[in-house]
Amino acid sequence: ERLVDLYRNLGLGGVGLIVTGIVSVMAKAHSPHRSMRIDGDQFINGLKRISTAVHELNNGCRIMLQLHHPGRQIIKPEDAPTLFPFLSPAVLTALQRAAQGSQPEQAQRQEPSSFPDPVAPSALPDTLFGRTPRELSLEEIEEIIEAFAGGIIRAQQAGFDGVQLHGAHGWLLSSFLSPHTNKREDR
Repeated sequence: ERLVDLYRNLGLGGVGLIVTGIVSVMAKAHSPHRSMRIDGDQFINGLKRISTAVHELNNGCRIMLQLHHPGRQIIKPEDAPTLFPFLSPAVLTALQRAAQGSQPEQAQRQEPSSFPDPVAPSALPDTLFGRTPRELSLEEIEEIIEAFAGGIIRAQQAGFDGVQLHGAHGWLLSSFLSPHTNKREDR
């Protein structure tokens, strides 16, 4: 309900286009925890409530779903102290609750039991997190492409006006675009 109200209120504010917060395209790469998901058909009806709330305003406001894969930047509760200067208060609170096991019952049922491994185009050290992500195999890359394609189809089924592929801030897609994090030779 909070998200539906949030996006409805943004639409009431007179904007022409809303791009949602990140929406995970893969259950096994869902980070930060408690973000929205679109990795299965079971999420379509819930997301449709958001697009419907904005469209029912009848003021011309459009809404796009921001599709996301964290890649090398999987955020685990133990990362929080290192990342304090870079994280929003909402993310910090979610990480603290995850570390203490005090998440709402519904969120606990829907989230993976463990955090996914950080992955990237190439296994290069990540100085921000102090770790080296695992290099993706060609099969995993194909699976990720399919996950984004599935997310696009589900976003359309959920009534969104379009999608934004989140390719910034060091998330997976930006890691493929950067020569600093992508040293692959199998392009």
